[in-house]
Amino acid sequence: MAEDTRMKELMAEVNRLKDLSETMNKMVEALDVQDKEMKKLMELLAACEKDRATRFETLESNLDSLLRLGGTHNTASFEQFFFYYHTPDDQRLTIVAIHLYKEVVHWF
Repeated sequence: MAEDTRMKELMAEVNRLKDLSETMNKMVEALDVQDKEMKKLMELLAACEKDRATRFETLESNLDSLLRLGGTHNTASFEQFFFYYHTPDDQRLTIVAIHLYKEVVHWF
């Protein structure tokens, strides 16, 4: 009788270990999926960073071509510049601020 009880305990333990193994396999599969998604995101981020760096270098080399904004020139030249070089909005204000002079500086 004691052997029968011991056998039941061992079978219960084996079943528990099987369930645990299945759970671990599911977790490993989920981690693999997350790893693949993370790699895709890292590649996308690297491509975006490269594009942004290239865009910044282009902007930097062409900033001298902008007219200074002193109240006499039309702001359309800035808009054309930003449109042509696909300048993000957060960088536009900084670029314009650098090119201000004369009366415009006082109200900025």
